[in-house]
Amino acid sequence: MKRFTNILLIAGGDNWRETALERAVSLATENQADLTVVDVIELSVDLQVIGREKRDRLISEIVGKRLVQLDNMVQHVRDRVTVQTRVTRGTAFLEIIREVLRNNYDLVMKMSGGSRRLNNLLLGSIDMHLLRKCPCPVWIMKPGESVQYQRVLAAVDIEPESGDQQKSALNKQILEMASSLALSEFGHLHIVHAWMRNSRTILDGIGSDFDDAEVESWGEKTRQLHRSWLDKQQRQLLKTLGKETFAYLAPQLHLLEGEICELIADFIDKNKIDVVVMGTVARTGISGFFMGNSAESILNTIDCSMLAVKPPGFMTPVTLPDRER
Repeated sequence: MKRFTNILLIAGGDNWRETALERAVSLATENQADLTVVDVIELSVDLQVIGREKRDRLISEIVGKRLVQLDNMVQHVRDRVTVQTRVTRGTAFLEIIREVLRNNYDLVMKMSGGSRRLNNLLLGSIDMHLLRKCPCPVWIMKPGESVQYQRVLAAVDIEPESGDQQKSALNKQILEMASSLALSEFGHLHIVHAWMRNSRTILDGIGSDFDDAEVESWGEKTRQLHRSWLDKQQRQLLKTLGKETFAYLAPQLHLLEGEICELIADFIDKNKIDVVVMGTVARTGISGFFMGNSAESILNTIDCSMLAVKPPGFMTPVTLPDRER
């Protein structure tokens, strides 16, 4: 099972000490992991108009004061876990990812930096940068979330028999992390896979003379293919967990048909999901860096906490400064 050994918590956000810090301390204690709390100061461009010597002295004073404040904020948890604190300055998402690269963190945790609109939890720009570019899993928590995650959702997404080894490995990580989380929280695990019935759309586009019965048969065979693939994921999870643990966890499988973004958001709402574990398959293109497999659309519509996982071998486009290479 996946265990975290080196956790980075980002200070800031609504009630972050009551929510994010407490969950990070609990996770670090359970996994016997190292925990570091970092605060990133994004300095105003106004500082550029003063002399370098005065600017450096002022920045040093700001960083020093913030570090004292951060130490005081986490003091009350130091009887439960060893916590390191660090204050850095610069563009927030860049400095967070560079901290990950410097110190080999295997999990980043933070409060959502977005706002609520139409009952949805919208992600902030820092969140989206981290979800797209951070090389390790990113756990984003919503304000006022439950102390205990009673319902955990693992969203798996791959074309059956596609032979995509990267996505296959990503699904394995998602299931292992979701299972580990559900077990540690004494919660229920739901495994969801969504698929689209495209047979009629494909045939309409070429003016085929397939009759309705043949089209329906095609769609049903496709559904069975997806169901068979989902059952295979369950069997693989059984091997990972072992019979006793799997029986105790008793994960529930859900095969949903339709538009994945709408289905996942609706499922989360109806089943009162506390946290969703899903993959973010990023790639580069003409328009820059973006997430594939509809992940970005899903993450910006759901109203629960999320743990986003990168595929094995993912390479972040962020690099360390030349002096550190």
